[in-house]
Amino acid sequence: MCGIFAAISIERPFNAGDRLRFDNALNRLIHRGPDAGQARVFSFNDQAENFNLYLGHRRLAIIDLDQKSNQPFEVDGLHIIFNGEIYNYLELRHELEKDFRFVSNSDTEVILRYYQKFGTAGFDKFNGMWAFVIYDSVRKKIVVSRDRFSVKPLYVHEENNQIFLSSEIKLLKTLNTTLSPNQKIIERFLNQMLIDVGGETFYNEITMFPAMTVLEIDLPSGKRNQKKYWDFQQPDMPASYAERKELFRSLLIDSLKLRLRSDVPLGTLLSGGLDSSAITALIHDHLNNRVQSFSVVADEKKYSEEKFVDLLIREKKINNHKLWFKTDLALENIQRVLDCQDEPYGSLSVVAQYLLFEKVRKEADITVLLSGQGADEVLLGYNKFFFFHLLQLKKQGSYLKIAGKVYSSFVKGTSVREFSWKDAKRYLPGRTNKGRDFFKKPLFEDTIWEFETMTSRQIQDISLYSIPQLTHYEDRNSMAHNIEVRLPFMDFRLVNFLIHSPVEDKLKGGWTKYLLRDAIHELPNAIRWRKDKKGFVTPEEEWLAGPLGQYIISYFQAPSMLEEMGILDREKYIHTVRNFRSHAKWLVYGDLFTVFITEMWLRENFRR
Repeated sequence: MCGIFAAISIERPFNAGDRLRFDNALNRLIHRGPDAGQARVFSFNDQAENFNLYLGHRRLAIIDLDQKSNQPFEVDGLHIIFNGEIYNYLELRHELEKDFRFVSNSDTEVILRYYQKFGTAGFDKFNGMWAFVIYDSVRKKIVVSRDRFSVKPLYVHEENNQIFLSSEIKLLKTLNTTLSPNQKIIERFLNQMLIDVGGETFYNEITMFPAMTVLEIDLPSGKRNQKKYWDFQQPDMPASYAERKELFRSLLIDSLKLRLRSDVPLGTLLSGGLDSSAITALIHDHLNNRVQSFSVVADEKKYSEEKFVDLLIREKKINNHKLWFKTDLALENIQRVLDCQDEPYGSLSVVAQYLLFEKVRKEADITVLLSGQGADEVLLGYNKFFFFHLLQLKKQGSYLKIAGKVYSSFVKGTSVREFSWKDAKRYLPGRTNKGRDFFKKPLFEDTIWEFETMTSRQIQDISLYSIPQLTHYEDRNSMAHNIEVRLPFMDFRLVNFLIHSPVEDKLKGGWTKYLLRDAIHELPNAIRWRKDKKGFVTPEEEWLAGPLGQYIISYFQAPSMLEEMGILDREKYIHTVRNFRSHAKWLVYGDLFTVFITEMWLRENFRR
């Protein structure tokens, strides 16, 4: 887990001044890699004084702590900078040991050796998270790749026929580049709280390298070839539910085994919810690994899952550390988290997550944490999936099935009981601005309510609307404190199996995530069959009527850049914040917070 930076200029070489500039820029990623940092330059035309390629790396050592695995790493004329982990590297290495003599014990070398034998066609065998750049001096090409599910970031800026690639935007901002705000992305965020959709960022001049993709640049000609190395393939599906349940369990346990490979101590993020509890319980019971756990808890009982955290740690005798998230702590750190994230974020839960990672770093000898991220997307855990399923049944004319599922959900499960028009309006065509008259114009809108099948809907959330955003926040927050986060539910074998498994396996008898509840018997029943779902939330709506609201109102006493852009009516916005309680029937907290955090981001980056 690291930070990478590459600069490529085929036609016009870089010079010594550029080298100094790039070295200084690389140090902007020291938080991602405090253990080592170095760079190499390469000339494509044997010009000693100039160079065409800069490969820089900051290392957080997780696997093979030996200095010989520092990067840029080189074997047989292949050079790589790599951020991430290949969890199945031992199995892949075993395949190759008859062909190569390995010089390290790292997963980095496995990437190069696998590429050496199979080319880019071998990337679909990698089980992990990654962003890497390979310089192939033998074939005279550069190869860039990113993992399947947007877990590890890679940003791109092109200028004057030069390409710059970095793990974070903050590095690219140091390259004396004139940047401008991307109004379409700002409007998309303000309207539907979406980020990282379609490759664009909040900066017009910076894009994201696409997930599950490989780019090859031929150096003699400069020609580029970009293609997907993987897609959501239909796997062989067992015929019976009992077989599918057993396969799910075995895949999840194997995913955990792979993600427990580490030469440094590990822990888990434990919210008290079903997903993180399942991971913690399986590691403790089935894999016999006594990890430490870390939790965020709130004083307000309405938002707190502390009783479920306490239930699990008491029954399993698991060591747990708690972060008590209070209003003053949130307000003190809004700016710090904005600096860390580089772009606006959607709620104070991102601040809570940042502070939890900070607590881990200060109080425990932990470098790797396992998270339940992704379980809701692959197991249909969100409330919206139940109603998407009802819509699909309506298209099929299955009205009796609809009635049965609504009845079961109301009597046994959660979806109907938890339904909220306030939250559901995000998924209604032509999003209403009722309660949001502080916007001066209709905002850019994504058609996030459209879907053809439940499988395609899950793919949309994994590729566009949910996972990229969640992993974005988690990566920046964890790496700000030199911590790697691993996602067992995002193992590509598990993802492919679950999105193609029957809907009834996941939504059954009124229960969401039925397969998980049924298969993981290590969980206490009070957690396994709990009916409420809180998600990772904080008491933001309560705070908005108090100190947070006052903080926002005070901030907007100054002229607004969103107003200058023709998006916001500042006075109406202040009025709405001041009277949030009377608007709460129509507004969600995010409708107001996203305006505030975007305004703060604009002022920090573009107000001269």
